[in-house]
Amino acid sequence: PEKAIELTEDLMRKGVPAAWDNMGTMYMGGIGSLKQDATVAYAFWQRAADMGSMASQTYIGQKLIGVYNDPPSFWANRTISRKMLECAFAQGYGPAAYELGADLNGNDPTLGEDYSRALKVLHEGVKFGSQKSAGYLFASFNDGANPITTGPDKARARRYKILADALYFNPDLRFPNLDKVLPLPPAPLPQWDMSEPKTLIDAAKAVVPGISSPPQAPAPSSQRTSQLEGAKRGLLSAHTRVDARDLTAPGRRWN
Repeated sequence: PEKAIELTEDLMRKGVPAAWDNMGTMYMGGIGSLKQDATVAYAFWQRAADMGSMASQTYIGQKLIGVYNDPPSFWANRTISRKMLECAFAQGYGPAAYELGADLNGNDPTLGEDYSRALKVLHEGVKFGSQKSAGYLFASFNDGANPITTGPDKARARRYKILADALYFNPDLRFPNLDKVLPLPPAPLPQWDMSEPKTLIDAAKAVVPGISSPPQAPAPSSQRTSQLEGAKRGLLSAHTRVDARDLTAPGRRWN
């Protein structure tokens, strides 16, 4: 633990936001020689969030998301919470998309709720690799009870389920081309062979261009001349060798 603390402190001095976030986690858990202290932990997380740490922004945003404030047992600040989540979401952070989308899922404008935007944010979360967002949308479209949808849509739900399962086994997956295989309604779903779910997953991933060899630069004129002369010498040498063999061939008669 002490070595981990030293490395984290070194990265903090270099201005790495994730290091400040990590130090907050260490203080919250009382790692090594660090005394467990929630106040100090939150101070580090706040600093990391100010520096742009998506993880810290999401954590603080989720903790302050309540609709009422009851210190010292419970603190809430929806304005700060929403700003934190929006900032992390804007950076393409999947966990923030899930928290923000779930918080937007409602119809109370005084709380900033919006069904339509909630659906869009959660859908973006799937692109960002959020397994929770994919699972949330699977459940919502599967039964159609969530007002975020317009009713049951089993076909759409199945595709979200396939992506949710893929992300469960590989959280590093990203689906920037999600709209090509699973667009938001009212756009119709494109035809797909659902007996091959891997093709759906692959199509939603980024397109990686093939690696091709760089074109060979033409040889300088002097080099081409040298190559040509070498080729001529090779042909002449071969011709000479053939003549020599003919001279010594058995049964060859000369006048």
